[in-house]
Amino acid sequence: MSYISSLSIHEVFSLYYKAKEKQMEERRFQTWLHHIPIMALNGKMIPYEEAFSISSQKQQRRMTEEDKDRILKRAADISNRFKEMRGD
Repeated sequence: MSYISSLSIHEVFSLYYKAKEKQMEERRFQTWLHHIPIMALNGKMIPYEEAFSISSQKQQRRMTEEDKDRILKRAADISNRFKEMRGD
């Protein structure tokens, strides 16, 4: 039995959300890196921590109902696939 198939739907959803959070953090960092030459030309360097402040992160984390439905549907699909594999 695989590790994922032994998890509840909540745990699967939690792992999925954490993975998405890591992807978003990587995207924010890459965006900041690509703006370094522009910031250097302007003479105004913005530290990474300030570029993505807590308030903007909170605002970006707000999910719409469509996002919630999509994520819950994906988690349910994953859970159902593993149930079928186990024969439940």
